[in-house]
Amino acid sequence: MQTETKVHIATPVHYDQALQITTCSLLALGMAMIFISSTLMAQSQYNDAYYFIKRQGVYALLGLGALFLGRSIDYHNYQRWSTASSCSPSLPWSWSLSRASAARSGARPAGCAWVP
Repeated sequence: MQTETKVHIATPVHYDQALQITTCSLLALGMAMIFISSTLMAQSQYNDAYYFIKRQGVYALLGLGALFLGRSIDYHNYQRWSTASSCSPSLPWSWSLSRASAARSGARPAGCAWVP
């Protein structure tokens, strides 16, 4: 008697299109808000009315690239990184606590000379 082996055919990755449309809409709205609110200041300080929108456009494109890259990677591949990154969310919290305690004492922690 033969045993049947099932072959799992790879199915295309389906993503939530409503979430992607919402993300892109919020990005476009934010870019419009930046452009409207910073045009006069950019013109007076940098002699380029589009200075801030160009800069923000680069960051928006990098963010969209990260979005599409992250969407194309199978999330099961992240399991090997889960133990290494389990304590990473506490790092910014500990940094902000050290800044808060230093602000109360009036001293600056080492390495924070650039922070106002």
